[in-house]
Amino acid sequence: MLSTAVNVFRRGGRHLLRSLCTVAEKGTEPDVKSIWEDLYGLKPSRSPFRRLRSVRAPEKLLAKALKVAESGEIPKRKRKNKTYKDVHRLNEKHKILTLRSMLVEPLDRDLKQFPKELSLHEFEKTVVQLCMNVENLRKYECYDDLLERASELQRRLHNRAKLQQEAVLNASSRLDMTRIRQETFVSMKNLYSKSMTLLLDLQSISRTLRNLQVFPT
Repeated sequence: MLSTAVNVFRRGGRHLLRSLCTVAEKGTEPDVKSIWEDLYGLKPSRSPFRRLRSVRAPEKLLAKALKVAESGEIPKRKRKNKTYKDVHRLNEKHKILTLRSMLVEPLDRDLKQFPKELSLHEFEKTVVQLCMNVENLRKYECYDDLLERASELQRRLHNRAKLQQEAVLNASSRLDMTRIRQETFVSMKNLYSKSMTLLLDLQSISRTLRNLQVFPT
């Protein structure tokens, strides 16, 4: 069945592949389903990617995270019986923690909803790779390579924030605390921005796979 499907893709050409892997516009889903019915005489089963949620736009997520984290402060109840210096230290740590949470946690949730390549049927793996080619994602070795690079970004953001939080706790003056927090914001923003293409690719492939139709196995 796999070799037959691949041959069908080859004969059908790029138009057929785009029909299967392009995000369906409103009212076009029956056309996509009819392709499977015409090829196999079968109605498509539910795709393993149907539960994928939309990956948030990374540019908006970064802008919101920086804005919220910059103005973040610890609750008043945590300031009780603490010196001004201690409150400042906790505030700077809280800002770093907020930025880390708003960048890392959404990425973690997005990655967890993607099924691993090993769990996919051979036909599904082939279709996924073909879809990645259509989406101009040939720079990745495979579907799992894209997910692993996103996971590596998540780990780097988490570790950077954790290291800088410890630096704030060990800082001797309020000026040093503020400087460390500002440097952390700049470094995490740069790290996230340099990976913007990766995050946009993740958003693109999630949208495509969510609308993918897969025939019954």
